[in-house]
Amino acid sequence: MAHAATKTSCGHGGKKGKVANPELTELITNMTSVITNVKLYNERYATVLDKWPAIVAWYKIRAEKAIRDSQPPPDFLLEDRQIDFIQVLSILAPIVELKFKCQAERPEQVEVLMQLYMIRIDQLCLGQAIPHYLSMDEQPQWLLASSLSKRSRSFT
Repeated sequence: MAHAATKTSCGHGGKKGKVANPELTELITNMTSVITNVKLYNERYATVLDKWPAIVAWYKIRAEKAIRDSQPPPDFLLEDRQIDFIQVLSILAPIVELKFKCQAERPEQVEVLMQLYMIRIDQLCLGQAIPHYLSMDEQPQWLLASSLSKRSRSFT
């Protein structure tokens, strides 16, 4: 959370045995772990997408070699998942910006909560297009919310 007073007012005092509101404490703990992992997943997804052509080529070469050696080719488990990676990374992009704001020297709780609300309303609303993670101001790209896969839609 952006402010320690919010944790205290919600019953999240630090000692698990003495919490005033265990359900809210669990929610805050889960939110904290999600926010911590956002940057990690964002970087991993971006790396996989940047190297996607090389990964596909590597599996293709390994499959051809396995066929020549009369062995079963290795399974490329992510074969049909490139679109999912792009969609999830596009969903995570505005959240990463919020994470940086939360890690500022003195983040204002109201600003952080307002930005989170605005991200949800403006950028992650299933009724409108989502900005592509590689989109630039000069050439904006969008993903239609209706075209999101079921896996990607679970992030919004």
